[in-house]
This record gives sequence, structure tokens and C-alpha cells, in this order.
Amino acid sequence: MRVVGRTTWNDLLGRIEVEGGTETQKTKFYTNLYRAYTARTTWSDVNGKYVGSCEQVRRVDDPGSPMLGADAFWNTFWNLNQLWTLVTPEVASDWVRSFLEMYEHGGWLPKGPTGLEYSGIMVASHEIPLMVSAYQKGIRDYDAETAFEAMRHTQTTQGRDHRCGGYAGNHNLTSYRTHGYVAHGDSAGHDVWGTPTQGPASNTLEYAYDDCTVAQMAKALGRPDAHERFRRRDGNYRHQWDAATRYMRPRFPNGAWAPFAPVSPDEESFAWAGSGYIEGNAWQYTWFVPHDVAGLIDLFGGPRPFAQRLQAGFEDSRAERALPRGEPAHPPIPYSPAPLTNRRDFAAEPEYISRAPR
Repeated sequence: MRVVGRTTWNDLLGRIEVEGGTETQKTKFYTNLYRAYTARTTWSDVNGKYVGSCEQVRRVDDPGSPMLGADAFWNTFWNLNQLWTLVTPEVASDWVRSFLEMYEHGGWLPKGPTGLEYSGIMVASHEIPLMVSAYQKGIRDYDAETAFEAMRHTQTTQGRDHRCGGYAGNHNLTSYRTHGYVAHGDSAGHDVWGTPTQGPASNTLEYAYDDCTVAQMAKALGRPDAHERFRRRDGNYRHQWDAATRYMRPRFPNGAWAPFAPVSPDEESFAWAGSGYIEGNAWQYTWFVPHDVAGLIDLFGGPRPFAQRLQAGFEDSRAERALPRGEPAHPPIPYSPAPLTNRRDFAAEPEYISRAPR
């Protein structure tokens, strides 16, 4: 067992060969590469049998593609998705096939299938970007039409308590579809997840990003109507933008802006949904438009004010006033955004960025 384990890990870690650097740096690199794969948990046996979300024994068609579980896919689209799809496409395939197996028998894609159960852990449905990333890289050993229907269902059907336990789908989708944004309200200030009609403002941004990925899947499959529908929805982040303060700001169902602070003064609301943002604050989440950086720049009024806010944030973070405290400890802030937009005239001073805290 020890020899097999050692060989298996050496083969996987050997997919990337590092040249140069010190031994310490190489140790850090491979240690972190190892950690990037340890969160996967195999829940099926060698014969393909597994216990599903409704406690029934089932069997996958291909035992070589095991049922995988993990606690969440929130923010994996910044790093792990690229790693899994580029370095170990078989791992990305296993994930997608596991998702679709759960969808077939449970009716929903899982966002964090711990123990192959439907878990409401974290927000949005970021298993979808992983599935789309896999398809775009040619990892397609599954039914792509079923995969798209599963994505569409998740993004158009209000989440709910699953009949076999746990929570499936998006918590605030009714509000998002009704208003074009997740409306603020009493429950949004005291409940991390909110309700179908109220929730944290940051979920508007999360849902819009997932809409963009569904739109790209629809385009790849030759579904122009669905592509256009989800492409329009991925612009919903604009409904959360307050032009007066130039922040993504919570707003009530009637469209009025809710009170907020760009950087919450107290530790509790800093990290959780009391301020209308999941494990973050307005300053951080204002940058969360990874699918339309050019559009965000336009909201700021052009490259210069965009860069000025970014640079001011570097300065504030030195005093730890804008540093992330929760999962977005790797926030989607475009430190060098020019390559993303081909706008060469707005980037913050390169020499400042090079020494600013990441």
C-alpha cells in the first residue's frame, strides 16, 4: 500500500516539472500541488458501487471513473479549475461525471457533495464553471446536452430543501430573476444564506458570473437563444452598482439603496452576510466582475478612476482595512488588468503594483 501510494503521488506530482529555484521553493511548490488534490474524496468502491444522496446503493457505469466528493467549489474557478483541466484532465472528467450522476438520480447538480449529499455550503453554483471549463478544453467523455440541461436547471429553478436531505440549488434565485439582483432585506442581514426573496448583494455578482459560463456552454453547443438569454443575465451585476458611491451596494426590492459601509467597521459583519456580502465587503466585491472587466471599468467612469480606486486599495490594505478575512482571501482584483481588456492607458503604476501587498 505504501509503495502504491508513493508511486501514485509521484506520478501525479511529476506532471509538472520545475526548473531553477531553490530546493525550498520546489518543496513549497510540490507541497501545495499535493494539497490541490487532497480535497478529492472517492465515495465509490472498486466495483463502482456507492451510496447515493437518498441512501440507495447504486453503481456507476465505469468503475474507473469514481464518484468524487468535496466540501464546495466556491472560488475554485480562480485556480483549481485550471489546474485540474490542464494538468489532470482525467480528474476534471471524474468531477463532471460525478456531478451528472448525482443530477440523474437527485435532480440537481451538487455544489459541494460532501459524502455525496446535497449540501447548501457556500453560495452560487460554481460547479458549473468547472463543467464548462472542462468542456471548453475538450474533456467531453459525457453527455454534453445533459450537462447543459443540468446547468440550465440550476440557474433557472429556485433552490430548495432536497427530498433526501440537505439543500440543492441557489438560495436567492427567485429574487435574482424577479429584480435582476438579489434584494436586500431583514433576513439578508441576519441569515448568511437569506431566503428565495432576499439575500446578500454579493450573490448577484456570483450568479451573474455563473450565468456567463452557462452562456458560453450554450454557444459551444449551438444554442443561440439560450446563449443570448444567459448573456443578457450575466450583465445583472450592473443592477448592484451604485454610481454615486461607485460600489456594488445592497438594495431593497423597491430599488432603493440600503445603508452600507465599503469596509465594515466590526469584525462579525466584515466576514459574513450582516453587511450584505458573503465573507467579504463592498470594497472587495466591487471587483467581482471577472467576465466583464471592460464593463466594470466603464461603470467607474473610465480607466483612470478605476486605477485610482485600485491603487488606493493597496494603500488601505497596508493598514489591514481592506484585506479579505474569509474565502475570498484570493479576491478577483485585477492587479494588472490591461491584458484582460487591451486598455493600455489605465493600469495602476506597475512599480507600485510590484511592491503592493497581494
